[in-house]
This record gives sequence, C-alpha cells and structure tokens, in this order.
Amino acid sequence: MQRLQEEAQWLTVVEYVRALMQKRLVCRSAEERRQLAQQMVQDDQQFREILHGLEGEGSVPEVNPLSLLPVLADFIRLKDPGMLTLEVSGLAAKYPDISEEHVSVLLDIRGDVSRDIRGAVLDLLEQSAPPLPAGYRPIFTDILVPHPTMAFCLPTAKCA
Repeated sequence: MQRLQEEAQWLTVVEYVRALMQKRLVCRSAEERRQLAQQMVQDDQQFREILHGLEGEGSVPEVNPLSLLPVLADFIRLKDPGMLTLEVSGLAAKYPDISEEHVSVLLDIRGDVSRDIRGAVLDLLEQSAPPLPAGYRPIFTDILVPHPTMAFCLPTAKCA
C-alpha cells in the first residue's frame, strides 16, 4: 500500500508540473504571480487530502514529491526578482536533477525576470550542478520541457 501511495504522489506531481510547464503561462503582474502561487498551494492541499486516504498506518515516504509544489509556488510568488539566484540554489539543492531548461520555463512563467537576472540564475545553476545523492529519485528527469517555438519559421503548409 505504501508503494501505491508513493507512486500516486509521484505521478500526480510529475503530471502537474509537466502541465504547468507546457501551458506557456506568463504572469503579467505581481497579482497574477500571487494568484498562481495561491492556486498551486490549494492544489497541493487537495492532492494531500486525496492521497492521504491511500496512506497505510505509520507509512511516511522518505521523499514526498508533493513537497515540490509549495517550493515552486514560493519561487513564483517571490516579490524580489533579485532574490531568484538564492531561490534557484535552494531549488537545485533540494532537486539536483532540475535543468536549466526547467528553470528557464519557471522564469518565463514569472514574467518579470530581466535578461541580467536570468543570465545570473542560469550561470549559478550551471556552476552548482550537484551530483545526485544516493537514493534520490529524480523528479525533473520525468518532466519534459517543451522546446521554444521559433518565431521566424514559416509554416510548412503550401499556399493555394
């Protein structure tokens, strides 16, 4: 039963974060970031309530994938973009399999990150890439990030 609970949590979080990253959502204000973060926290609470019913007595998974959602909500809610380098270093410490592409999409979702801050954040991530600890189950490895569409490409359909 514990294994079923862990897998249910795992799949729920992976699919949730995958959907978040593939929507190409961009927050246009601090209020939109706050609302998105609040929705993520509410979704996390609902997942916990639903998946709590699957728990057997005394079973607590070593790594709870649901803990990722509040961390991502905090990342999006953060008011000072200058603090993002610190936030990303914490994210990379907790989830060492997070890639530059994942962080780049999260920065896009925030919608308020300057080119300078983006460069500093991605440079930090590139330099800090820690090895995966023993027993760590990668979560971001299962979350594919969509490739940015190239705006200058012409459609392949032929004109009549």
